[in-house]
Formats: sequence, structure tokens, C-alpha cells
Amino acid sequence: MTGRVPSVVVNSFSWKSLPAILGVLVLGYLLLTQSPFVVIGLIVGLAAFLLVLRHPQFGLYLLVLSVPGQAYTSLSLGSTKVTLTQLALVLALSGWFCNRVIYRQPFIPRPLPLLLPFYGLYLLVMFTSLTVAQSTGDGLNEISRWLIATFAYLLAVTVIRTRPQFWGLVFCLCVGPVFQGLLGWAQVKYPAIVQEKFINCPDFRRACGTFEMPNSYGGYLEMGLPLLGALLFLAFIRRNDAARVWASRFGPVAARSLFKYFSLFLIIALGTVFCLLGTQAAASRGAQLGLAFALVAMVLVRGKKALPIIFLGAGILLLVVAGLQTGVVPVSTFGRLAQIESLTPFDVREVTLTPDNFAEVERMAMWQAGGNMFLSDPLLGVGIGNYNARYNDFNAPFWIVSRGHAHNYYIHAAAETGTLGLLAYFLLLGGGLVQGLRSTILTRDTNLRYVAWGAFGIIVAVAVHNIFEDLHVLNMGIQWSSLLALFYIINQLERCSTGETKAAVRPGRSGPAE
Repeated sequence: MTGRVPSVVVNSFSWKSLPAILGVLVLGYLLLTQSPFVVIGLIVGLAAFLLVLRHPQFGLYLLVLSVPGQAYTSLSLGSTKVTLTQLALVLALSGWFCNRVIYRQPFIPRPLPLLLPFYGLYLLVMFTSLTVAQSTGDGLNEISRWLIATFAYLLAVTVIRTRPQFWGLVFCLCVGPVFQGLLGWAQVKYPAIVQEKFINCPDFRRACGTFEMPNSYGGYLEMGLPLLGALLFLAFIRRNDAARVWASRFGPVAARSLFKYFSLFLIIALGTVFCLLGTQAAASRGAQLGLAFALVAMVLVRGKKALPIIFLGAGILLLVVAGLQTGVVPVSTFGRLAQIESLTPFDVREVTLTPDNFAEVERMAMWQAGGNMFLSDPLLGVGIGNYNARYNDFNAPFWIVSRGHAHNYYIHAAAETGTLGLLAYFLLLGGGLVQGLRSTILTRDTNLRYVAWGAFGIIVAVAVHNIFEDLHVLNMGIQWSSLLALFYIINQLERCSTGETKAAVRPGRSGPAE
């Protein structure tokens, strides 16, 4: 024996395995030296990362589900608090990036999603507006929220490749609003239990869920209710089809199918009721108007099939107007909507404040401040994220406290990013509406078409609600962007199923996407 290492052992060592060896050594050191809680956290985090690395769609699901829980699920890491959404973002981003690299998948899908360049254009204008911003830090914070929304869109269009993955995303987009609706109903129904002991809202008469403000909470429910309504119609149709098959065959397979769709119909109906109860508990006039416009748009887009509903709705509207004129229908029937005195702009300096019009006048004061910011620099505004920082330079008399935003996202975008930013946002929003309308009308697959129909209603509702609120706060852009991504995914799934494209996922190439 010469004591030499056999050549086969030397040759088997690969420098490519060195990072893995170092990683194992570092992990072993941490496991031996840290507290049990840190060790458990490391193990859970590593398992979650490996899962998202192999199946990146789970990172997207977690990111969407984290939106309503971010305010009450923060963790303290030293002097810094990390929210659930931030943890989900790190996990989804790292897992998706490593998945793209390891499995040699494209970072941007083909064909190029229509809205991706519009996201990029809006972000470019935001970065440009930093040149006129007084507070660069506030501007970067706002840009980070839009970067997260953009990543959510990119993540959805790259990792959702099959129908099971698609329905998983639809489920995540619906389940959050359903549980939030139930929570909001409980906040108003049992305030002594829910409000005082668990989640506190600034106004006990209105629900806020976990969003701290009723209007933002109503906007989040609005991002799920039209989709739930569309799925309810779809489940009703499938239940009727299954009932006809069962009545003609009386077989066990037909019976199981009937039970499946009947149960699905009841579950979706219950979820829709929870969402409606939460919307009523929030008493958000912006959400109510948004949902009303969404309902009208969803009916009109059905074309000739909706004529009976259109005539019925027109008749009910005429009866309601006649009832209001004669006093048969009391104005109080419409709740907070009845307190709206005017939908046209007015000068807050010429209005006498009352308890009934305070919210309306305050909102108009925020509008006027935003308009003054826009007029100070019509091209780039005062800089992205700088509405608060510059508010006291442009506020109306006696309204010296900013509410955080202009209570109108279009005015807010114009105030912070000028004409360029407003046009870029309109391109993004308009592109989403066009894609949604096209998917709703042209999609031949019934299941996909109903999902597109509900998502289109949500985009319309948010567009209307944004006249009275800013629904791009609290990372709700993740939910909004995921809904916009549905239109691209629906188009790709249908093209794959009809053989019109070679984009169908092959097991050998898709790897973790299957």
C-alpha cells in the first residue's frame, strides 16, 4: 500500500459541487449553534424554498394569500419588522429565479404579455419623476410597491402553464375575500368580541377586516366578489348539466358528478354571501359604486343573452326612481350612498361642514391638493410617493392634515408623476380592460370564459372605485396584477387546447411547471 488516494476518487470530485458542500457545512453549523426556534425556522424556510424551487406556482399562491394578512402577521427581526407579504415575496422571487436558471426556463414568456411593457413604462416614468422629488425615500417606497405588483404579474404569466395551476390561482384569488368578508361581518355583528379583543377598526360601525380602513377593505372584497359571482353562475350551469346526465343514466359516475357540482355550487354560494355581508359591513360607497358599474358592464358584455336581464334591470330602475320621487321608497334605503350630496367637484372653502358631508368635503380637499400639485409641474408632478411630503405646500385652508393620498388614484398619479405618469397608467389600465373584454367575448372554453368574465368585472369595479380611493396601497397591487394576468393565461390555455399554437407544455421541458 502506497497510501495514495485512488485516482477514481480524485476524479469523482467536481468543483461544481463545492457550493453545495459549503451550504451543507453552513447549515450544519447553524443547526448546532442556534436556538431550537431558529432551527425550526431554518428547516421550515428551507423546505418552503425547495418546494417553490420545484413548483414556483406555490410561491405565487402564497404571495396572493399574504395580502390580507400583512398587517397582523409581522415578525420582529432585531429592530426591523417583516410582514408576511415581504417573506412571501422573498420566497417567491428566489424560488422563481433559481427555477428559471436551473431548469433553463425563459424569464419572460413568449408571446410577450401585452401588459408587461406598460408596467415597465409606468415604472420608467416613476423613476424619472424622482428627479423632482423632495423625498427620495418615499418615492423609492412607492416604486417598490409597484415593482412587487409587476413581479406578481410576471410570475403569474410565467409559472401558470396548466389548468390545475390556473384553478389553484383562481382559488387563491377568491378564498382571501371570502374569509375577509366573514371577518368583516363578525366585526360589526359581534364588536365586543372581535373588535375589542382581536382586530380594532377606527369606526366600530363599519368593518375594516385586517386592512385597518373600511374603504381599503371594501376595495379588497371588490377584487373577489365579481369573480365569485361568475363562478357561481358557472357552477350552476355545470350542476344543471350533471343533473340532466344523471336523470338519463342513473349511474354511479353520473351521481358522483352531480354531487360534486352541487357541493361546489353550495360552497361558492356560501362564499359569495360572506363577501356580500362583508361589503355591506364595510359601508364603502366607492366599493358599492364600483360593484354597481361592474354588474352593469358584466351584463352588457353578454350581448343578446343578457337582453332579458337588461330589460328587467331597466324596469326595476324606473320603479326605484318613481318610488324615490313619490316617497314610497325612502332615501335611507341606500345607506351611506344617500349621503352623497354631489358627484361634481366643488371648492371646499365655500362649503359649510356638517357631520353628513364631512367625509365628502375632506375627500374633495385631498383632490384639490393633488390638483394643485399637478399644476405646479404638469409634466412630472411633485415626484412619485411625495404626496404626503409636499401636501402642506398645496393644501386648502383648514385642511392641514394629509390622509396619505389624494382619495382618487387618477388625481394621485397626476399629482406625483404628472401627465406622463397618468398616461402610462391609463395605457396599463386600458390594456387590461381591452384584454379582459376580448377574453370575455372570444374565449370558447366555457370554464375559462366565465373566469375571464368575473375578472373583467373586477377590473371595471376597481377602475371606478379608484375615482374615490387609492386601491394600489397595502400591496393590493398583487391581487390586481394577478387578475390582469388571468387574461393572458386564459388566452394561452385555450390556444394550447385547440392546437393553435405550439406553446403547449411538454413534460420533458416544463420540469417543475407540471
